[in-house]
Amino acid sequence: MNQDKLVVNMNGENVSCDILFSLVCNETHKGYIAYTDHQKDENNQENLFIGVYDPVVGPSALGEVSSQQEWDLINSIIEKIKSL
Repeated sequence: MNQDKLVVNMNGENVSCDILFSLVCNETHKGYIAYTDHQKDENNQENLFIGVYDPVVGPSALGEVSSQQEWDLINSIIEKIKSL
C-alpha cells in the first residue's frame, strides 16, 4: 500500500482514493483510516469514507465503524483537523 493512496472496491470497481488520516485507538484496539475518492455528494460535499482495521494486520481489509463511541471519536478528530 502506498502511504498516500488506498485502492478500495466501490460498486464492483477498484477506485484509487487519497488517505486523509489514519490512527490507532488504544481504547477500542482498532485502527481507523479516513479516505476520499474526491467525488461530491448531493450536498456538493466531498465524499469522506472511514474504514476500520486490525492494527496488527494493517489496513489490507477494512471493516465498518460499529458503535456510536467510535463515530464520536472519529468526529472529534475531524473537527480538530478542520480547526487547524
